[in-house]
Amino acid sequence: MSYAIANVIYGVPLTRDEILEKVSIDDLDGQDGFLSYYSGGADVQPMAFGVALSEFDEATDYVDMRTLQIMPTGADLDQYQRCLDQLEDPEKSILAAEKPFVFILWSTS
Repeated sequence: MSYAIANVIYGVPLTRDEILEKVSIDDLDGQDGFLSYYSGGADVQPMAFGVALSEFDEATDYVDMRTLQIMPTGADLDQYQRCLDQLEDPEKSILAAEKPFVFILWSTS
């Protein structure tokens, strides 16, 4: 039986159509900062460019929010910038134009 996993990420979701139309996932695959997750029932694979902060899932009785990192630290911000800097154009300029933010990207086990 599968269960939902909430991946807390600082960055840019790559599942939005306006991003997918511009970037080459093949060029990002394998790069630092490219995050790809499994989702058996989704039409679009959950992907993002950024830094994974934490995760939680529905297979537990409760989630203690005090133990989750939900805001990026200075080191996370630096890591995001390093990952962005190592990209080549056009992906670098496209993702640099997007304002990174904290979001949950859902996946399944």
